[in-house]
Amino acid sequence: MKGKSVIKYVLHKDLDIIKYDNCIATSINSRIYAFSWYLDCVSDNWDVLVYKDYEAVMPLPKRQKYLINYVYTPFWITQLGIFFNNSKTASKSNILLDFLDEIRKKFKVVDLRLNTENQIENYNSKFLLERFNYELSLEKDYQSIFNNYKKERKKNLKKANSNNLTEVWNDSSIKLIELYKNNVGLRTPNIKDKDYRILQSLIDKCLKKKMGEIIGIYDGNKSLTSSAFILKNKNRVTILVSSTDFKNRNNGSNTFLIDTIIKKYANQDLIFDFGGSSIPGIASFFNSFGAIKKVELEKKPDLILIGNQTGLRASVHHFKEARVGAIVAWQIMLASKPDKIILCSKWNNTKEIKSHLELIKNSIDTQVIALIINGYGGEKDQV
Repeated sequence: MKGKSVIKYVLHKDLDIIKYDNCIATSINSRIYAFSWYLDCVSDNWDVLVYKDYEAVMPLPKRQKYLINYVYTPFWITQLGIFFNNSKTASKSNILLDFLDEIRKKFKVVDLRLNTENQIENYNSKFLLERFNYELSLEKDYQSIFNNYKKERKKNLKKANSNNLTEVWNDSSIKLIELYKNNVGLRTPNIKDKDYRILQSLIDKCLKKKMGEIIGIYDGNKSLTSSAFILKNKNRVTILVSSTDFKNRNNGSNTFLIDTIIKKYANQDLIFDFGGSSIPGIASFFNSFGAIKKVELEKKPDLILIGNQTGLRASVHHFKEARVGAIVAWQIMLASKPDKIILCSKWNNTKEIKSHLELIKNSIDTQVIALIINGYGGEKDQV
């Protein structure tokens, strides 16, 4: 944008909360995750890029690590991005790119998912990744939607009915979170107790504002087999968290859960937002209800920090101990194609660090910097 930018970086303390929330509420692409009360609940800190007099806003959750400020996507948020309170602003040429340029002026590390309405033609794939979200229109009556289910879904519903599954609306949030922790949570150890406490607080706030619902599915023995927390905002119904009892998952409960939600909200001017997944099996599950794949863009980091203890060269023994940092680190590097990588270590073992540097440089064409912080042990020579 030439001349003085009409996009301002506004600190949280200086934000006009009323104008900001009004922009989100009236936005043509409103998402519940962007409201100030939601961000206050799930984010460590956040500021906002503001276009003119709150005609468009872009919330930026932020943190600091190794003295570097960076933008991140908190747990319990799936889409943020840029929100417009009128179509005229949204249609302005290059306004999305202008927002992204403003982010790059302030932050060198950004990992933020945009919303599905933030589509950018001819975007630079060096800076943005494509992610996929799955949505289902609920405008038609339930039977019409059901007719578009794949054969496997209809088969699972018959199985669910034969197992006498029943739904309970307004079920316990404590039961939901425990089910999630003991099943999905065991496969996602990066979700800590603090994150679950935040989730509990978030659910309480959403229920109080009548912007959320909990549904539980029980079998004939009155055991909870699956559960979900649903967000409601304007014309969108979204599953934020859901889980099945993995030890009792062959009774069609997960299919019954989704079908029950669809049945309740069918024949209304609503969109059922399944969320996104890069896991083929989950994506196929969403699609089997007739959900359509939507593209959402994710801002790629220009710089990636990788701790030495993630174990880029971790042994098989480490993997058996569930040290999966190596897998995660490699996935981030190869998918993001960053401008720079900083390899951070507290261990002053130059031989080991050099081997990591060679491994990275031979795998991805980018600048790699080794950084020793308060180094101890090992050799004294320079990397």
